[in-house]
Amino acid sequence: MSWLNNFKIIYKIILIVGLMAIVTLGIVGFAAGQMQEMDDANTDMVTRIDKSSTLAVRAARRAENYVSTAFHLLAETSGAGNARLLAQAKESRQSFEKGMASVLQAMPEQATLIKPVIAQFQTAFAACDPVIEFASTTSSTEDNLIAATRLKTECVPVVEAGIKAHIAMVDTMLADAGKASDLMSARAASSIRTVWAAGIVGLLLAFAIAMWIGSKGLAQPIGSLKSVMEVFAHGDFKASVPSIERRDEIGEMARTVEVFKTNGLAVERMKEEQATAERTAITQRKTEMSKLAADFESAVGEIIQTVSSAATELEASAGTLSATSERAEQLTTVVAAASEEASTNVQSVASATEEMSSSVNEISRQVQESSRIASEAVQQAQNTNDRVGELAKAAARIGAVVELINTIAGQTNLLALNATIEAARAGEAGRGFAVVASEVKALAEQTAKATGEIGQQIAGIQAATQESVGAIKEIGDTIGKMSEIAATIASAVEEQGAATQEISRNVQQAALGTQQVSSNITDVQRGASETGSASSQVLSAAQTLSRDSSRLRQEVSKFMDTVRAA
Repeated sequence: MSWLNNFKIIYKIILIVGLMAIVTLGIVGFAAGQMQEMDDANTDMVTRIDKSSTLAVRAARRAENYVSTAFHLLAETSGAGNARLLAQAKESRQSFEKGMASVLQAMPEQATLIKPVIAQFQTAFAACDPVIEFASTTSSTEDNLIAATRLKTECVPVVEAGIKAHIAMVDTMLADAGKASDLMSARAASSIRTVWAAGIVGLLLAFAIAMWIGSKGLAQPIGSLKSVMEVFAHGDFKASVPSIERRDEIGEMARTVEVFKTNGLAVERMKEEQATAERTAITQRKTEMSKLAADFESAVGEIIQTVSSAATELEASAGTLSATSERAEQLTTVVAAASEEASTNVQSVASATEEMSSSVNEISRQVQESSRIASEAVQQAQNTNDRVGELAKAAARIGAVVELINTIAGQTNLLALNATIEAARAGEAGRGFAVVASEVKALAEQTAKATGEIGQQIAGIQAATQESVGAIKEIGDTIGKMSEIAATIASAVEEQGAATQEISRNVQQAALGTQQVSSNITDVQRGASETGSASSQVLSAAQTLSRDSSRLRQEVSKFMDTVRAA
């Protein structure tokens, strides 16, 4: 532990962090290695499966080309054509053999599947080669029939068996690839569990070491030093300071606390010396204070007597002034109440007139707004009428288009009928064409039926549009009449508003006069009230001064007794 005590705190923290980092890097490296290994294996497997599947499919196509070339030889009559097709058959066989060899090279672990297929195709080629050679030398119909019979009996069955074996081989290879993929997934899951287990164990171990370093190197010595500092904080400097011999920051703190201890002991000695000096100074100060108290009592006593006499005279004068101002305030209160009542009545009339004027103005504004809205409604009805007219025109145009579609459907139906007749004439060769012509005819009939229904819907839309035009016109006429009535009401309301405003102005003038009278009376009342308040304040101040002078005499007497006692 001595080596740990001499490490700086920053180095201890770096040690803890470094330990955690090393464990983390180890876990990450192990996981990366496992993932890379699985990725390489998976990539190799996918590449080989993809390559072998592609090669196997190409080889199967070569085998099919081999057989199809043999049948083409049956239809060829020229010597050059037979030679060319024979060369193509040999090339297809060679390409098949090379492709299967490449499949075997790409997937050597599947040799038990691939080699039997190669052997079966070798048997098929051995059976087919003589037949193809014979077919390449025939030119007469009889020889071609013989070659065709041999192909069907000697060649085609063994080639088809080989192709079936080839398909089974590819299916088995794909199934094995799926099993390998499942095995790879299991390995991946196992690797992940291993990584998790190693990570948890490594982190727990690193955490335990970090806790040990933190506890032994930091927490315990700092806790001991904290306990000693708490004892020093209560004024007890007898305890010894731990960890002074350490060479880290905790040791430096311990040595600093030792300095605090030394200074605390020195302060205690200074306090004892200061207490002795203070006791001597207190004795001397008592003697001096007794002399000062006698002089102060003599001077202050005369001042207090003079202030007490003046306060008594001021209290009598303030009482007389307060009674006079109170009587004046009572009289002005009566006058102000009467004036205020008159002003209130006039104000009530003015307020009622103002409210009536506002109501008339609001009615006028609402009537004007109603007239404006009615005008807008007329315009909107006209616009709607125009748009409905456009809708009627569009419906008419749609009807023309529907008629055109109906005509085209009729012509299509006629053409389908002609095609059916021609197909019947062609016999067996025209059967497929007859089916198509029948489908076209059915579609033409459905189109004609649909266009008929659309025409009926368009006729309904046109009839509804005409009814909408008439209804919208009637709505516009009704809104126009409403607009005229609203204009008449607005004119009458404006005349009533002018008369109401004149009444309101006259009432406002009367209210202004009563307010001025009330304001003047209020000013007089306020002056009387302020005079009464001032006199009351003077009386209160005089009474307070009288009480304070008596209290001052008592306090001075107590102070002098205290000074003499000290």
